[in-house]
Amino acid sequence: MAALIDISERSDDIELRLNATVAGKLIAALGECSESVPSAQEWKEQSLTFRWGQIYILDSLLSFVPSSTMDAEQLAERVSVRLSHANSAVVLTTIKVILYLMNYMEDEAFIRSLERKMGPPLGKLLNFQLVHS
Repeated sequence: MAALIDISERSDDIELRLNATVAGKLIAALGECSESVPSAQEWKEQSLTFRWGQIYILDSLLSFVPSSTMDAEQLAERVSVRLSHANSAVVLTTIKVILYLMNYMEDEAFIRSLERKMGPPLGKLLNFQLVHS
């Protein structure tokens, strides 16, 4: 996924476009990126790869243009579980995807519920930044 994103960003002729089926499969792949590795040594060596894999997959979802508000809402709901991830880069990329998808939503109540879900992770990240600066 990282290579495809890089190619599409560097080329004027090639554009990465996703349909709902591919976007759904990418979200399913997020689960594979977050599965724990059995041995502690393997986890230590591969955890960075797993996090970056999630970030690249989430970032690629910005190439998906929902064909309906329902598509946008379903995708946002499925990625919102990443708001509780331990890695701040995964959380921020998830927020970026949700904010992007909100542009395609019409249900104000659903949008407000997503905003409420994003509040605590943003507050936690801001608090962490204030404490460590």
